[in-house]
Amino acid sequence: MSSRVAYLERTERGIVTRRVRLVGQRSDEVFDLPASGSDQLDMAAASLWLSEHLPKDSPRERALDLLCLDAQGLTCAWVNTPSADPSVVRAMALAGSMVEGNEAGAGVLGIYASNPMDSSLQPLGADAPGGRIAKKGQQPASVRRRMGVLAGSDLAGRMLVDALDARGLGVGAACSLWHAMARAWDPAAGTSPHDAVATITTGVIIIEPGAAPRQHWVWSRHGELLAGGTARVASGTTGAPKLHESDASRLASDWLAWAAQLGLSPSRLVVVIPEPDPEGDTSAAFGAALGRAWPGAAIDLAVDPDPVGATLTRCAAAIDHAREKGDDPTDSIATRGTGGLPSLSARPGRQHRHLYLWAGGAIAAIAAALGVAAYRVGNHASDLSGQATSLDKSWRDELAALKLPTAPVPGLELDYLNAEIARREKELAPPEAGEATMPMREELETISLVVGIEDVELLDLSLSPTLGAKVEVTVADLTRAEELYDALSRVGGSALGPWSRQFSEVRVPPVNAASGANSPATGPATRVRCSFSAKWAVPPKPPAGGKTS
Repeated sequence: MSSRVAYLERTERGIVTRRVRLVGQRSDEVFDLPASGSDQLDMAAASLWLSEHLPKDSPRERALDLLCLDAQGLTCAWVNTPSADPSVVRAMALAGSMVEGNEAGAGVLGIYASNPMDSSLQPLGADAPGGRIAKKGQQPASVRRRMGVLAGSDLAGRMLVDALDARGLGVGAACSLWHAMARAWDPAAGTSPHDAVATITTGVIIIEPGAAPRQHWVWSRHGELLAGGTARVASGTTGAPKLHESDASRLASDWLAWAAQLGLSPSRLVVVIPEPDPEGDTSAAFGAALGRAWPGAAIDLAVDPDPVGATLTRCAAAIDHAREKGDDPTDSIATRGTGGLPSLSARPGRQHRHLYLWAGGAIAAIAAALGVAAYRVGNHASDLSGQATSLDKSWRDELAALKLPTAPVPGLELDYLNAEIARREKELAPPEAGEATMPMREELETISLVVGIEDVELLDLSLSPTLGAKVEVTVADLTRAEELYDALSRVGGSALGPWSRQFSEVRVPPVNAASGANSPATGPATRVRCSFSAKWAVPPKPPAGGKTS
């Protein structure tokens, strides 16, 4: 797909559009606008012609890759400003805060860009050495720096962008002829400012032929416009520009003023001119004159019958090259740094209007939802207000029913209800907690039945509501002790948990068969002492009784 660049040729200081030129790498077509007397009709005709001649395979949102305005109606001046913000620069320029010795520049900027609705004002080279704006924390905000400012009418461009948008065609980016010259002829265009420590400022000069030939010049660094200007040159009898050494001298004097203000100067010159008129200097002589007027600069001279067309063709080639690499087609032309006209490149179109409509619809829906929520909150607040009124009436009725010795003091009526409130609180108080109880009587009867058998001697039996049960007995032998432990463990429905056991052997006095002293002793001499203990396995029963309402 071949890129297309539309070039607007204007008159009357950029207000009236005379011709539209559509340039590609291998195409160059011109459309002369009809003299209808209506700018809107002229741009409608121009948009119709462009829609018929643009490539059919171009995406509609970027059917025209680049819109370029000529230098008519544009001017460039330097200004003292503490910030590169366009609004600050516009305020400083329109207020007349210019560099000493160039007070008339403020009036020029005010004339060319007095109204932001039909003109643009753009700071140039804010990051260039010598024109760099002081960053925050480096220098006081009151310190002003000198920088170039581009100002001029872009009303024709805005009208053409709107006319194309009405046909569903978008514009990728917009720039001026000076931006296009910086991007097309600067050898360092497209490179990063950080690629080299020392950067070179390039000066580009082209001669636009015609009935009133003009000399356009720009200073650029890495393809970024730093300053620019336009001057008339003489026209020969053959219609070609007639160049003299005085043209080079006049250009050099203009450059000296810019170099003194910006603190930089071009060290390389690129000159693109048509073949001059024989009555004047030749192209080689004009190049030599430039070398003498600006000594120390390397000069590249090229002769082309149409320098403006060659500039636009190189821009179209750069866009095609960027598209082949997969980059943004117009990023290196009109959006990087100060490479274009933001007022045209970011002009709202049909997609923006659709976005505004959707955003407005969303805001309306949110407002409706908030209205419904507010209505519900209002109803709820009304209900709460009614409840508060009812409660206030109820306690006042209660107060009126009481037989008080004195009339209540206004504002202290609730104090007279303290006694009644205390009585009601006492009636409605929850039951008081009692001590926890355990089924100790049932467990005592169960343990007594187990240990109250033959040949078991009970030594101690204790029950505690917190510690549980403890039993100590003596039995004849170890077998009997194990049987007793099993009997305690198998008791059903017991509130006690697992029993623990501890056995020990104890000696007991012998039992005599007769009262005689010489009678032999009978029975075992030892017994088994058994200690059983268990804790409560169930939670305590809730206390009975208490205060109820």
